[in-house]
Amino acid sequence: MKKLGIGLICISLLLTLGVPTTAKGKPTKSTYLIKEDKLYQFQKPPRGWSKETPEFNDYHFARRDRSTIYIGAKIYIIPLEEFDLSTTEYEWLKFMERKYKYTDLKVIEEGHTTIDQHPAFWSTREFKSRDRVRKEKIYLVQGDKFYYRLRLFCYKKYFDKHLEEFEQLVKSFKLLPFKAPVITKTPTYLTNRRKRYQFQKLGEVWAKETTKFNDYKFVDKTGTSVIFIGSDKYATAPEEFDLSAAQSSWINMRKEKYNWTDLLIIEQNETTLTGHPALYTIFEYRSAPAAIKYKMYFVKGGKYYYRLGFGCYKPYFDDHLEEFEQLVKSFKLL
Repeated sequence: MKKLGIGLICISLLLTLGVPTTAKGKPTKSTYLIKEDKLYQFQKPPRGWSKETPEFNDYHFARRDRSTIYIGAKIYIIPLEEFDLSTTEYEWLKFMERKYKYTDLKVIEEGHTTIDQHPAFWSTREFKSRDRVRKEKIYLVQGDKFYYRLRLFCYKKYFDKHLEEFEQLVKSFKLLPFKAPVITKTPTYLTNRRKRYQFQKLGEVWAKETTKFNDYKFVDKTGTSVIFIGSDKYATAPEEFDLSAAQSSWINMRKEKYNWTDLLIIEQNETTLTGHPALYTIFEYRSAPAAIKYKMYFVKGGKYYYRLGFGCYKPYFDDHLEEFEQLVKSFKLL
């Protein structure tokens, strides 16, 4: 009897704490999926949901009745103080309505909540698509480095059947702390002998890409930041070359070509790199509607002048600035 009593107490505690249990009251085995690069984890949906290859999201789970669960992380393209969950969701819904020709769209219920102590917005709606009535529930969660969309999408008649499993997944959703990039203590150098310079190679988070207008281009794997290094021959005698004029020309040409708006020079100073005159500028601008921030160095060399640039969506500027400055300090003319 004592063993039976203890067992009943344990089961009661598990239920009170919200630990998943089977019909017989035994704890189920929960499998968590972790997306380290997007800083989140969640409890895998139960049996019956197969993991599919995602096209536009991080995860895609489906059932035989064509019900689906999508989970994805999105980068911020505007400053966080301008970001609004409900506005973002309405804009996404308008896009989906146009793209997939939704009809008879109606929002059934919506509201604000918190998920893992972070602000969240949820919405339940139904609509017709391809002459079938569909129903979905979406949560939008505001994280520190990303915002997240968790979506249940079904034919209307299956919605209530799968809603509880979806809500269980939502409750399990946890955000992971951001880890600042590790700057290597044993540098590896890349050398461009033809253009007569070398610099310290970036860490693993950066992927080298083909570049048309520069010597090197590195993009971080989340696609939020880019670092590039370029060189050009002097159009005038080196002693007549003006760093400030060259840099202003580079910025203004791109402003006109790519329709930058709200261009703002935040900081500009003369300095030296590898014993040569240099000029750096920090500036930001808008590009319909994204807010972009840059830091640029122009450096005078012997036969060439050099550009070292770092740019990204404004909310991510501080994340990789130290790495960029480490590269700049390592830059040496041969």
